[in-house]
Amino acid sequence: MKNKPAGNCLVPRIFSRTRPFANEIYPGIPQLLANLAEAGKKMAIATTKPTVYAQQILEYFDIAHYFPEEWVVGSYLDGRRTNKGQLIAAALKLTGGAKPADSVMVGDRKFDMLGGAAANGLDAIGVTYGYGNREELLGAGALHIADSTAELGRLLLTN
Repeated sequence: MKNKPAGNCLVPRIFSRTRPFANEIYPGIPQLLANLAEAGKKMAIATTKPTVYAQQILEYFDIAHYFPEEWVVGSYLDGRRTNKGQLIAAALKLTGGAKPADSVMVGDRKFDMLGGAAANGLDAIGVTYGYGNREELLGAGALHIADSTAELGRLLLTN
């Protein structure tokens, strides 16, 4: 994040992609979200999951209060709006025009880095506790890599 503040934070890697309510939240995520909110960071979700399901998952894990409902951006139930770049662009617009220079995208796959962050001029942090690995994320342009939610927190709160 090149020593610039991350005024906004797009955080799509909160839960695994398998059956939503059969999941467990990644260790440390609730505390990380609390710390980010306390630090005044604005957070949005940009996911290829349908928006309605993403909102239900956030409610289920009792973390929806960290994300204004309209800032949870997903696909439509009919399968439209699944392009990660479009989802992130919509999230940036809905946050009141968050500037890419003041924002960072967090993701776990190359599609997040290339199709999402790069397509919108965002710096990206790749997380290895999701589905991707360090090589995939760095190869796709992740500026930083976090191997844990604690490490992600340090990156988001100190830059």
